[in-house]
Amino acid sequence: MGIDRDKLAEQWFRLLADAARGSTPAREAMDAFSKVGNPGDFSRWMTQFMPGAGTAADAPAAMEQWWEVMGVVPRARYQKLLEHSERLRAKLEEAEATIKQLREMLAGIGQNEEAARLASTWESAMREGVKSYSEWLDAWSRAMQQPPGGEPKKKP
Repeated sequence: MGIDRDKLAEQWFRLLADAARGSTPAREAMDAFSKVGNPGDFSRWMTQFMPGAGTAADAPAAMEQWWEVMGVVPRARYQKLLEHSERLRAKLEEAEATIKQLREMLAGIGQNEEAARLASTWESAMREGVKSYSEWLDAWSRAMQQPPGGEPKKKP
C-alpha cells in the first residue's frame, strides 16, 4: 500500500496539535518518537501512534519520507556526512598547502633564474669594464712611454 504523504502530514500535525493542547497520549507519542533510531523503531512507533498512515512493512521507505517531510537528517547520517566533510576539508587544506609550496618553489625558481640573469648581466658589465680599463691603461701607458734614451720631460 505504501505511505500516503498527505495522510502522514495530516496525522503528524494532529499529533503536534494534541501535544500542544497537553494531551498525555500525544506527549507520550512525541517522547517515544524522540527515541526512534532505525526503521524497526519507526515501524513500531507508526503502528502504535499513527496506524492510519501506512503499513509497518513500508517502514524504511516511510522513515525516509518522514525525515523528508520533517526536514530531518538522522544523526548517524549527519555524523557520517560530517566525518566525510572533515576528511574532504583536510584533503583540501593539504592540497592548498601543496599548491602554496609549489607556487613558492616556482617563484623561487623564477627568482633563481632572475638572479642568474642579473649575475650574468653584472658579470658581462664587469668584463666590459675591466676590458675598457685595460684598454685605457694600455693607451695611457703608450702615451706616457719614455722617449728613447731618457725620462719624460718635466714641465718647468
